Amino acid sequence: MAPEVVRRRDPEAVRDILAGVPEWFGIPEANASYVEDAGRLPSYLGVDGDEVVGVALVAEHFPQARAAPDRRTP
Repeated sequence: MAPEVVRRRDPEAVRDILAGVPEWFGIPEANASYVEDAGRLPSYLGVDGDEVVGVALVAEHFPQARAAPDRRTP
């Protein structure tokens, strides 16, 4: 069965995922910042049963980034 994508905040799951790949996320200060962000940013989690197997945190740096351009032709 494929993981389900759910929208919820779970800083502890983010901490666990980062700890599981120290070769990619090995800077403790940066990891603490990601975990803090996970408590306030919109988050999408990949969940397989009871286990969180992936995460995407969505940071909107500019309001224009949210709006998709209108690509329709007249």
